[in-house]
Order: sequence, then C-alpha cells, then structure tokens
Amino acid sequence: MTALPSKLGARRRRRRIFLAVAVPLLILSLFGGLVALSRWSGITISTIEVEGASAVPEEELIASTEGALRGNYLWLFPKGNIFLYPRRVAEQALRREFPTLRSADLSFVNLHTLLLSVEERKLYALWCGMDAPGAASVHTAADQCLFLDEEGFLFPPEADFTGAVYLRYYGGGNSTLGAPILPPEEFKQLLAFVRELPALSLAPVSVALLPEKDVEVRLESGSALLLSRNADYAVTLDNLRSALSSDAFKEQPVHTLEYLDLRFGDRVFFKFKD
Repeated sequence: MTALPSKLGARRRRRRIFLAVAVPLLILSLFGGLVALSRWSGITISTIEVEGASAVPEEELIASTEGALRGNYLWLFPKGNIFLYPRRVAEQALRREFPTLRSADLSFVNLHTLLLSVEERKLYALWCGMDAPGAASVHTAADQCLFLDEEGFLFPPEADFTGAVYLRYYGGGNSTLGAPILPPEEFKQLLAFVRELPALSLAPVSVALLPEKDVEVRLESGSALLLSRNADYAVTLDNLRSALSSDAFKEQPVHTLEYLDLRFGDRVFFKFKD
C-alpha cells in the first residue's frame, strides 16, 4: 500500500529538482541573450550628426557626446546602444562643458545615428566684472569682458570678437560661465526697462548691479539713473516718463543731468550738472 505514494513522491522530487535547475538556467540564458543583443553592432551608435553649431566646433561636440556613450551599465549593457544611450546625462554634460550652448538635444535618426541639435547663446551685452566703474571708466576694454545673452547667462567671448559697441553690465550675484548674473525673470524685466530708454532720448552705455539691490544705469552723456531692484521696473519706467515730462526738464535738456534717482517710488530726485 506504500509503493504508489512513494513513486508519486519521487516524481515530485524530480520535478522540483528539474525546476530548480531549469528555471535559473532559463533566466541566465535570457539574460545572456539580452546582453548579447545589447552589444549587437546592428543597434550600436556609430554616427553623431550636429546641427545648429557655429561658435563651437562640431568635432568638439561630437567628442563630448561620444564620451558620454562610453562604458556600460552594470559592466554589461553598453551605453552606446541606440535604445539605452544616456540621453539626459549627455545633454547635461554638453551644456556644462560648453556654456555657449543655450540648449542641446539628442534625438534618434536610425539604428546607428544620433542627431545633436544645439542652439547657441546670442550676444546681447558684455559683462565686465563685479566692480561697478565710475563715470569716466564705463568703456571697459572688451577683451576683459564675458558675453551676456538676453536671459542674463554668461558665456565665453568668441575668438574673433572685435569689440563693437555693446551695453556693458557690472556686478550681479554670479560670475560663473553658463549661469545667470541675476534670476532670469528679473533680468528680463531689467532688460525691458533698459530697452525703453532710447525712446526717451536716453542712451544707456552701462548697467551696474550695486549692493543693497540698487541699479545704476550710466548714460552716454555721463548721467546716471538710479533704480531699485525691489521695485517693479514697469512702474519705475512710468515714474521716469513722468519726471522727464515735468517742467524742470522743459528748461534743462536731459543730457545735462548729473543723476536721476528713481529708487523711492513716486518721489523722484534729480540733479543737473553744474
């Protein structure tokens, strides 16, 4: 009466042994197959194309991207696989290495090719150091300055830069390449204020970001406009328009101003040159 159960138990033991051996072998085989497939040349990146670059040599951008694709995940899966390549890591590395780049985007072209699309920063003004100059020294030598784009980000000057006439900025909270000298939104508001000045017959040549959140805009005439970064630039601009339309400026031309202080809301203070 015990033979049948004994045979049944033996079969169950053999089945368990088989599963204990076969399942790990199957998993290892599948894993090995995935590793082998990930290394197949048919899905390995061999070409990187670049579009949008002018200031940065394409070969440098390609070399940097290739560097991000070297190596493996877990020592097994190659980063150069078209389905596994570290897109975000490579894009971030490019923006760190080349502050001239405003953006860098990698996209899939085919099983062998990546397209690197870059947008370079456009020169808006020069940033000429942390120290604000006096009235007699606003024209800092261009070769002592960095480039500044319209979002307030610093990037290195081009080798063939001739030093044409650009607005010069001084000071700020940051002097690191690829970083903004002010929070981008605040910089845009300041930029909008400065761009309205020529319409008021005021020609700005420099903008100094002073301590205590003050701003000094130096004009071509040598006059200075004093602003507060704590105030709304649009309101400050309205106050400036009101001041320039007052009776005092009907008697004295704008270029004879020594300074015009807009840091105190509706109360505008000014002084004409002796």
